[in-house]
Amino acid sequence: MKKIIIILTFILCNILYSNAQTNVFQYNKCVDVNFGYNACNGPMSVVNPDIKSVSGANLAISVYGIYFDASFNVEGNHSGNTGIDKYYGYKTSSWHLGYSFPVCKWFKIIPVLGQSKYAEGFYDGLDYHITNNGSISNKFNVSGDIYNKFDYGVVFNFNICKYLNIYTAIERYNFGIGVGISMPFNIF
Repeated sequence: MKKIIIILTFILCNILYSNAQTNVFQYNKCVDVNFGYNACNGPMSVVNPDIKSVSGANLAISVYGIYFDASFNVEGNHSGNTGIDKYYGYKTSSWHLGYSFPVCKWFKIIPVLGQSKYAEGFYDGLDYHITNNGSISNKFNVSGDIYNKFDYGVVFNFNICKYLNIYTAIERYNFGIGVGISMPFNIF
């Protein structure tokens, strides 16, 4: 069922935008840089109460409509603690690739595909190493749920004035919101 929904989504996008080729390239002549909040595993925590939704940060970049984002957890990350205790925490990350389909000048729909990783465990303050910049990095040991899954979804990007973006990302394993800047340019 999920594969059918993904295929139908891409077919629908191609049908909707097949007669708007000039607008797609014209409205995608910009660089969008967005930063925001990401609820790692937010949608999964509703389905499976054993998996915890973890607060994270998200960075997204779109150049000529080619979209890339990456996110990681900020809640439960104790890799830099200097104590010798064991700290319960999480290690999450995700990335997505996609292409922007402008519906109009101020609104873009971006279907995305990517990967999401999640692990519960603890950071061991006795097992650490010093990084190249001189900071401490504690070893993460997995002791709970872990997964590495294919992720898909859609991002809605709103350009509320010439240089300001607001976006919402809804994916299978993540949910995110944020703001950013849009820098239009004409190279061609």
